[in-house]
Amino acid sequence: MSSARAQHADSNNAADKTNALAPPVVELVSRTRLFPEDHTSSGVRETPLSILDNFSVRFSLVHAAWYYDNPAGREGAFSPHTLLYSLRKTLNAYPQWAGQLQWIPYDPSRGQRIGRVCISYGSPADPGIEVILAHCTTPMSAHVADGQTRIKAGVWCADHFSTAQVLLPTNIALWDSPVCEGRPGVSVQLTTFACGGVSIALRIAHALADATSLFQFVNDWAAIHRAVLDGCTLPVPAPVFNPRLLDKACLEDKDGAEPDPNVIHPVRSLPVDTPGNASPTCSSMTSAPRGPGACTDLTARAPRMPWAEWKIVAPASAHYHICFTPTEIQEIWEAVSADTPARTRISRLDALLAFIWSLITRARSVPDADDSAPARMVVAIGVRARLVPRLPDAFLGSPILLSLISLPGAEVAASPGAGAAAIRNTVSQYTSEAIGAVLNMACQSNSQRFWRAFLGKRYTTVTSWVGLGGYKLDFGGGLPRYVDPVIPGIDGCIHVMEAGPSTGGVDSSARRGTGDRWYDEPVCLSLHLATEVMDRLLLDPQLRKYRDE
Repeated sequence: MSSARAQHADSNNAADKTNALAPPVVELVSRTRLFPEDHTSSGVRETPLSILDNFSVRFSLVHAAWYYDNPAGREGAFSPHTLLYSLRKTLNAYPQWAGQLQWIPYDPSRGQRIGRVCISYGSPADPGIEVILAHCTTPMSAHVADGQTRIKAGVWCADHFSTAQVLLPTNIALWDSPVCEGRPGVSVQLTTFACGGVSIALRIAHALADATSLFQFVNDWAAIHRAVLDGCTLPVPAPVFNPRLLDKACLEDKDGAEPDPNVIHPVRSLPVDTPGNASPTCSSMTSAPRGPGACTDLTARAPRMPWAEWKIVAPASAHYHICFTPTEIQEIWEAVSADTPARTRISRLDALLAFIWSLITRARSVPDADDSAPARMVVAIGVRARLVPRLPDAFLGSPILLSLISLPGAEVAASPGAGAAAIRNTVSQYTSEAIGAVLNMACQSNSQRFWRAFLGKRYTTVTSWVGLGGYKLDFGGGLPRYVDPVIPGIDGCIHVMEAGPSTGGVDSSARRGTGDRWYDEPVCLSLHLATEVMDRLLLDPQLRKYRDE
């Protein structure tokens, strides 16, 4: 371990002895399938998923875990029996999630192209959602620091514990395999700890849900669970499951035999990465699915993937949480705003992402690096509010796009101003009309072939959950000690969300507004970087330039 990482690990242990080197021991209690009440009463329904849902079939699972301490004075709040009862009540509003995610047979004459998926539900043969009950033989505090400790430390080493060490294996339909029959699209694991604490983890096929849909579901579940505990009338969730609402935004007939060049050309002018050649060493991960009627007619082959830049078999990356106080975020925004071109108005998220992008790019640089080579950031963009008319906030599915920001590495490393302006200018291009054109990528033979992003030493990939209220989820036993978004441990993956439940004890004098805005609370950047890059980043004096110790 380098001196930088050792220093932070030592400070973590000194503040709170939570970084046990031994992994947790987890025992399986039971593994069952859960269904909505009377799930077959309405008959079998089969719903094709949206174009963007199909794009995300090969994405990593939508995955999160909430860790709760043993609630004082609320015995039974996390009783597995009660949690499963409220979960089943919640599933009544989400019956399709208990159904079978599967391929649609290839039939171009009916607009059913290769790589299209649907969800079939209401059958006695449905897989249901998987429910795993498990027990961890050690207390939660032996693995996870409390929120205030992490925020106060500013940097927390997450290498010593990950939710993956607690989760038991599962097989999600279509995940990392073309197999779907009998496999669930959703897995829930409830893990009790020796201290009486509980973790609640969900794994969902990305074609069924993005983070917004995940949070909608768990918030509905928590509301119903609280009502059960309090003996109140159960709330009735109202999610909107209608994938065609998204497909209607297409600028042409998505089921036409040939794409309209007048629509496809604007799509290709958008800043996206669409590499189109698989690595021979990673064929199972990168190849197009070979479903019924699979074809080799690939419309307009994309540029070759830069596999030389991605060391897939390299040693595991380092994982750290870096917390920023509201004062830091404000001062970063003010400094970066002053450094951007005139009349470019950036958001605080633009500024924070550009700030860390600059530090990462500088840390990745080596003496013989080609400073003119590009540094690239891939940002996930939600489209619900961008379409006209906009999609309902309760719209279920995975309506997200990946967009590419690219600048010369030297320019990004020198100052975050250029990066922030590029982020804002790129994201602003995704208007309702542009998104409608992107949806017409359905005219390609296989939507999973076009990743619209890549990984490697010049790429940084960002997922933001700010504003979703991860630390506000209350099942009736209090707020979570820790929320883990479970992002893949791959070099360059960044996740942004609030840092923990607020107690007013950290940076309270610097809070602005009512606390309803995400940047009124401490924010956490979860970083996965190559170990030597992480070492250099943690030693960079710019990292804590705006922190008032």
